[in-house]
Amino acid sequence: MRRTTMLRDEFEKLRGTLVSLVGDVNFLFKNNQEVGNRRGGYFCLADGNGKPFFEPTQIGEVAVEKAEKYMQLCKEKAQRLASRPLIYCSSYESRNPEAGQWGGAIRLTNDHIFSFSGFPELLDEALMIILAETYYGKSAYYVALAEGIADRSNNHYYRALTVLLRPRN
Repeated sequence: MRRTTMLRDEFEKLRGTLVSLVGDVNFLFKNNQEVGNRRGGYFCLADGNGKPFFEPTQIGEVAVEKAEKYMQLCKEKAQRLASRPLIYCSSYESRNPEAGQWGGAIRLTNDHIFSFSGFPELLDEALMIILAETYYGKSAYYVALAEGIADRSNNHYYRALTVLLRPRN
């Protein structure tokens, strides 16, 4: 019971951080053609086997007709990443557009997979990289892992967000 409460508390902190990030994304990319009218999606925190700790949760605004699709994609991304060897850190590395399999899930450790679906896949991935960096801290090790994920997918959203969301003096 105590572990579940601790996980719930961690999940709620992550959820709160993600709500703020999605708000920033909606402001920063409101005129971005690729993002279009998408204003949110579903977030899933899964264990190393791809099993969600809790049901995926809606973050931001999601069109009713897209909700079930985004919820299922969120879980599928985490499960697909978990099924890959540990050298794979992103579901982008196993994307298959013909099969409807996209990027948007990442892992920086063996214990947690962060997954999101609702925006274009690289923006989903960028949000999860930044969320994971927030969760694990900005140590050189985690920053290098996060940047490696962004490099492998050539993630322009991650690059833009790290500049745009950088704290100002």
